[in-house]
Amino acid sequence: MINKDILTVFLQTTFPNACIRYLGEGWTSIAFQVDDRIVRIPREHPGKYIKESVVCNVIRDLISFSVPCISVNKNAEFSYAIHEKMIGRTWNMNYVSGLDKNAQILLADDCVDFLSQIHGLDADKLNSKTKLENVDLYYEEFGPRDFAELEYYLKSFFTENDLMILAKKYDEALNFNVIDRVFCHGDFNGNNCILDENDRLAGVFDWGNCGIGERTKDFMRLFFTDPDKEFFNIVSQKYEQKTGVHIDENRLHQLNMVETVNLVYWLNVQESLHAIKESDLEAWVIPAIGNFISD
Repeated sequence: MINKDILTVFLQTTFPNACIRYLGEGWTSIAFQVDDRIVRIPREHPGKYIKESVVCNVIRDLISFSVPCISVNKNAEFSYAIHEKMIGRTWNMNYVSGLDKNAQILLADDCVDFLSQIHGLDADKLNSKTKLENVDLYYEEFGPRDFAELEYYLKSFFTENDLMILAKKYDEALNFNVIDRVFCHGDFNGNNCILDENDRLAGVFDWGNCGIGERTKDFMRLFFTDPDKEFFNIVSQKYEQKTGVHIDENRLHQLNMVETVNLVYWLNVQESLHAIKESDLEAWVIPAIGNFISD
């Protein structure tokens, strides 16, 4: 199992005389800053980083926001992705709530511009270009299609009746009629964005979950991280005015339910997530699923 200390030694050897700083780790990778570059090392394989690299190269000249220029080294002791650090600061809803109203509206305008630009790209043409590099943007959006695969990991936490209710809701969410499919970022939120010195959206990174699918997914993080829904409402209303597409809050709850239920599956089947499993599973994943059942 890779860890921070092992990877620090690896980076010191790979980049001698560089200033190396540990940034943190998530479910899929561990990140460092090496001088003025960001290095991310996947817990398993570099597939998402290869996808990011290809996608960013394809869309760089198609949108008005910066994206990173990513190189992937698959031949080192540990595969890694590396790119120049994007200049600016990330943001969260606490930061947004501290901005004056005019600044909030300008940032909302930027979010809408970004989302409408990527959602407006020609999905088939985009996919044709990325497939030249063996990256297919048409992918299965959800986890297991058969609830029985999930039930095996859930039955020790819930009653048979609870699982019947959950199965019905899960199947309804999977069979939702998505009228149009667009190119989506897949994890749009302030932690994956860069603001400039004027608090305007300058760039977006972390494209590992991008693909052609349901546009509503690009509003999930904005919705569920905004406790008062004030900023989300501004963004969604402006988006509807610009594109004519309404973002359905009920559908957002459905997508959140599916994603949370699927976490139980991934925490069990992916060896790299086992260390996270015990701390997160009973702390918030199972309680959250219980709330979906009782809703």
